[in-house]
Amino acid sequence: MEYDLAIIGGGIAGLSLAHGAVQRGWRTVLFEAEPRLGGALHTCRQEGFWLELGAHTLFNSYGTILGLMDAVGLTGKVVRRRPLAFRLWSDEGEASIAARLRYPELLRHVWRAPLLRRADHSAMEYFGALVGPRNFAEVVGPALDAVICQPARDFPADVLFQRKPRRKRVPRSFVLPGGMTTLTETLAAAPGLEALPGQPVTRLACSGSGFGVFTAQGDWRADRIALAIPPQQAAALLVDVRPGLSEQLSHIGVSRVESLGVVVRARDVHLRPVAGLIGRGQPFYSMVSRDVVPGGEWRGFTFHFRPGALGHEDKLAVAARVLGTSSTRFGHVALAGHVLPTLRKGHARLRGRLDALLARSPVLLTGNYFDGVSIEACASRSMAALYRNHD
Repeated sequence: MEYDLAIIGGGIAGLSLAHGAVQRGWRTVLFEAEPRLGGALHTCRQEGFWLELGAHTLFNSYGTILGLMDAVGLTGKVVRRRPLAFRLWSDEGEASIAARLRYPELLRHVWRAPLLRRADHSAMEYFGALVGPRNFAEVVGPALDAVICQPARDFPADVLFQRKPRRKRVPRSFVLPGGMTTLTETLAAAPGLEALPGQPVTRLACSGSGFGVFTAQGDWRADRIALAIPPQQAAALLVDVRPGLSEQLSHIGVSRVESLGVVVRARDVHLRPVAGLIGRGQPFYSMVSRDVVPGGEWRGFTFHFRPGALGHEDKLAVAARVLGTSSTRFGHVALAGHVLPTLRKGHARLRGRLDALLARSPVLLTGNYFDGVSIEACASRSMAALYRNHD
């Protein structure tokens, strides 16, 4: 079985790359270790109600994602999110973000904004200088932790909240009917793509001018390979065929997040409608609500927990306490785990070394460890990698 391109990884990075490759007429096969495709786009569906366990929102600044949606006929089906707020949750209970800011400290620091530069600064260095150290520790830091589902203080500031053009005819923030997985399901079903979920790649080898791809179910050959998996996994697969790339990838750490989704009858929840909660001093980074898309008699909530912080029963107890109900009232419970890159100050130089090694190479790398952790960053990296490799 021979292909022009073999893609390892069936999340949004791998599927967007596959879509572009098929559009160019490349014979493309995609391998995914998990039994489902989608990666961090992970919708749980239960009796007509859906709940996100991974990424929650799309924005009209996601130009590459919108281009993919245009191509597969999804742009006209978007569902506008209700304009609800994120709030802080601490041991003292729920509060608005504005109520927890220390305004005298903010005024002493915010005037520096025009003088500050993000490049070569960590999130704590940049945002701490912008709002003050106590505001960072008590409000802004937890909010950033919630955004990237990991401790943000050492994360490079220049990959957070990058400004991009917006498509004004599309709602500023939106979801898709049936949840985010609708996008990955539609991309995977496109004609010309052979997608193989549940087939982890165990080894890569050089084969003539191309590559051998080995799984427990069989062997494949491809002229090019693309790795759309976490950097540590990519490093392990590339060690024999591209040791230089493998060595550079090994410098990128990863974090894990443990997600718990619960569906509850609306009458059993005492928490007011919110977009979500930011955990301050809590075992969870964030709770993200389905309240932005009303679900009739049901409400849904996903708690993104710090790894190893709590066992299952304790997580259920935390969720019940925050929602003001009992875990016996949960109509459905779903679990998920995701791996995220842990980027550090100076990441741009590491990215430059990776791109130099990839120049004129039949190996493509894509994912959320190049230009940012958003799903748009994944898709735009995939398109950029494909264009650089296209003969």
